[in-house]
Amino acid sequence: MSGRAAMPHAVGALLVTALLAAGIAQPASASAAPGDVTQAFVADSGDACRMGVATGTIVWHLPPGGRAVDGLAGVLDRPVSDDDPQNCADDGRYTILMLTARVAGKVVDREAVEVDNGQRRSSFTLTAAVPIEEVVVQVCRRGRLPGPAPYCGVAQTYRAPLTPVG
Repeated sequence: MSGRAAMPHAVGALLVTALLAAGIAQPASASAAPGDVTQAFVADSGDACRMGVATGTIVWHLPPGGRAVDGLAGVLDRPVSDDDPQNCADDGRYTILMLTARVAGKVVDREAVEVDNGQRRSSFTLTAAVPIEEVVVQVCRRGRLPGPAPYCGVAQTYRAPLTPVG
């Protein structure tokens, strides 16, 4: 784990509530079929102002369809119109949500969702030749122009749910 502290539960709950109210992190229930497992996720950029935040839903398609994971993500990049510019001023960076599918520790697919000074909702699908074992969710910030150094929050790993054998 990095030296950055994890997001306090109260702050995380507040951010998730705000994103849900804004309509950018609605559950991806439309893509879930009977027997699928839905799992909520949240990740942030790890900085004091929470300049980049992502929330959403991962839908695990259980075998025999377990070669795909999909869902819906809401990504927020500050500042947005209702932020106090003295608290969360534009820092010349944009936010990237990275979703990475892994099998046996190896990357098998990935998608990225970018947003700059606003919010965006996006569906995603990760696929593999074999059932996906885990999805890693990470929020990073990169500069629009050369200058500010890029950085990332702590990667959050979501493992496939256990399924009955037989």
